[in-house]
Amino acid sequence: MDHDALVRRASNGDVRAFVELTQRFQHFAFGSALTLLQDFQRAEDVVQEAFVAAWSALPTLDDPAAFPGWLRTIVRHHAFRVLRRKQLEAVPLTAADDVPSDDALPDHRLEQRQQAAAALFAIAELPDELREPATLFFVHECSHQDIATFLDLSLMTVNNRLHAARTHCPMISPTGLAVSSRRAAMWWRPCSTPHRCPTF
Repeated sequence: MDHDALVRRASNGDVRAFVELTQRFQHFAFGSALTLLQDFQRAEDVVQEAFVAAWSALPTLDDPAAFPGWLRTIVRHHAFRVLRRKQLEAVPLTAADDVPSDDALPDHRLEQRQQAAAALFAIAELPDELREPATLFFVHECSHQDIATFLDLSLMTVNNRLHAARTHCPMISPTGLAVSSRRAAMWWRPCSTPHRCPTF
């Protein structure tokens, strides 16, 4: 079923249709949040909040075809709110004791985390217009066409921006420091605890 039909059904209160929408768009939403926040846990929290907000506001969406861009706007709104809040926070030095240490991670988890951090660091150095498509492609392995749909860009523009990203930073490539979709999936978990799920 195409996403337009799912959006129409979800707008009418079909929970299963909305769950399928979240499954189809979770990596795009996570990639968009991660681009802005550069923090896995904060990006995960933002995506959870964004999908809750999307469920509540879905009946107000007039054009089902606009869902990808509409969802991205919600994700970015929540991410910017987190960034503003982060700027106002002052973390006491005693909080350093609560920061998880990489030393406790198993070797394979540590390697994956280090690779993810390296890829994100490289992507963070890209110009603004290249950063989001690069995150979606190199980190989440989304197709060019899907990226174009989610970002509301032409396919040619996406191709050009990804080519420019490679030119700026050759180390971010599918065979370089990119995190595979299987590894990236460890950082995104669909809503599984009742208190964090939308109340249907």
